[in-house]
Amino acid sequence: MRAHRIIILIIILFLVGTTFADVISVVPGQSIQGAVDAANAGDIIEVHSGYYYENVNVTKPLVLRGMGVPVVDARRRKSTITLSVAGISIEGFTAINSSRDQVGMTVDSISCCNKIRGNAIRENQGNGINLWAKKNNSIEGNTCSRNGGDGIGLWSCDNNSIKGNILTQNNGTASSVAAATAAS
Repeated sequence: MRAHRIIILIIILFLVGTTFADVISVVPGQSIQGAVDAANAGDIIEVHSGYYYENVNVTKPLVLRGMGVPVVDARRRKSTITLSVAGISIEGFTAINSSRDQVGMTVDSISCCNKIRGNAIRENQGNGINLWAKKNNSIEGNTCSRNGGDGIGLWSCDNNSIKGNILTQNNGTASSVAAATAAS
């Protein structure tokens, strides 16, 4: 009986030990995209204050957390930050300088459930935040300003939570809600 309990305890410890997410730290001079590529699903990437001159394509369900105010500058090449799969959480970033007709942050996954919170999306050539036929995302507490298009562009979207965002001085409408529904 005692051996049975020890085996169960070992199994429980093994299972608990395998469920912890790794925390990956990124500092100026390192690549956010490199950290995304090296991460496993569920990991946390903490990006420290500084400028990161790159386009970031998040291809795994990860947590990206800005420590201080990291700035992702696309240098007018493509979208600044793309969320390509469901289950991504991104908070505390500044996304700037997307290319013509591209956006600061775009949700590009078919199934969504992403969280975009507390970011500053500014001075992009297209929309600040962009969703096309996406559902079940949470877009809360972001500031979208001085973008070439809409502050937040939503087309054919369903059941997105859009709360507490500040949308100012965008060249399009503050928020485009064409054939979209948003939970308030």
